[in-house]
Amino acid sequence: MKKSTLHIVLISFLLICQHAKAQTGLYVPELANFDTAMMKLMSQFGIPGGQLAITYQGRLVYNRGFGYADAAAGAFVCPDNIFRIASVSKPITSVTLMRLYQQGRIQLGDTVFGAHGILNDKLYEDIKDRCLVERITVRDLLTHSGGWNPDISGDPMFKSLAIARAMSVASPPDAETIIRYVLSHQMLDFI
Repeated sequence: MKKSTLHIVLISFLLICQHAKAQTGLYVPELANFDTAMMKLMSQFGIPGGQLAITYQGRLVYNRGFGYADAAAGAFVCPDNIFRIASVSKPITSVTLMRLYQQGRIQLGDTVFGAHGILNDKLYEDIKDRCLVERITVRDLLTHSGGWNPDISGDPMFKSLAIARAMSVASPPDAETIIRYVLSHQMLDFI
């Protein structure tokens, strides 16, 4: 390849990257509509960065990063960045629980914590509000009618450093540690 041709290719690549608003990951021409849709969504809602992955027949066919993970530092979102999914996990959990219910593997009235609960592991034995916590059922979790209210007792997902210190673990604490912390340090807000 001639030096002038290489320069044209490099300049074209840089212009495409700049126009693409910092997209990272392998470009798949047949899936370019997803690039457009993602950029439109981010622009419409003022989202500085995001990541989109698509699987087809059990195979990853699309995985791209868009925008900035840290705009101030100029760090682009990469396809392997990890993001909190927050409440997006609720419908996934609900579908999974209802599937287990359909298969007869759980009942909606099954308790979650305590000696006869689904999570009867020794890891979850230290419960501050044992009387109420051991009454929480699968139905309560699905209908958000038994547990902790972030407006009352705060959201443990935003207390990582305090939880890590209280539980004597490295920060950030894993999900299991957060559950153990909430059970052992907080009274139930409602049931």
